[in-house]
Amino acid sequence: MRSILFGGADFSDVCTAQVVEETVLRAEATTRKAEGRPGAILAALRMEPKVFRVRLTLDPGYRGDPSLLRHEVAGRLAAGQGGTLVLPDEPGLEWRDVVCTDAGEWSSRRGVAWCLAEFTAYDPVAWGASCAEPGTDFVVGGNWRTAPVVTCSCAGGNASVAYRDRVLQVEDDLVVGDVLVLDCMRQRASVNGEDRTAKVTMASDFFELEPGDCSLQLSGISGVTCEFRERWA
Repeated sequence: MRSILFGGADFSDVCTAQVVEETVLRAEATTRKAEGRPGAILAALRMEPKVFRVRLTLDPGYRGDPSLLRHEVAGRLAAGQGGTLVLPDEPGLEWRDVVCTDAGEWSSRRGVAWCLAEFTAYDPVAWGASCAEPGTDFVVGGNWRTAPVVTCSCAGGNASVAYRDRVLQVEDDLVVGDVLVLDCMRQRASVNGEDRTAKVTMASDFFELEPGDCSLQLSGISGVTCEFRERWA
């Protein structure tokens, strides 16, 4: 992969790309005071956006007007605001909610034009490989937690899926063969394609899978498939 994919556009026909700088993950802490305790209590953490600076070099083999090529690159950068970004050094990862927040002036060296573009990923954890794991025991790749979609074949009556200390239960008149889908990212439940989110019990928790070995516990379910995307910090 010689260039970037940004906002649905493949830049490899107009320029090459090289990542020259990227920030590490940073967190912003929210704290509150506590009587009788020195310092403060950590209340919440919010991940800061991740920033990439990428050198874009125009294709030296282009035989047309170079100004047209510069305009083409600029147009793609502007049109891709709020899109996804794939970088040439990690083609298996996708960054979402990315905006080109800065692009420097064009420079020329030995007749080759280049500029330095800054991309800000407001979702700072990358999306990796898609996985579909049948059964209750499997390994979650990546190094960050991920929200799954769990598809279940019902055995009749109520149904529940438990992961570690969290239980996700649907109380409904389910019959054998019903297909129950639990979407943990959108926090929705459906049966045979019909929304049944209201049937999820108040005590339920839509969960995220941690990287590493995973085990699900089932009740009222005869078969299960767990789909997720690996996440990488």
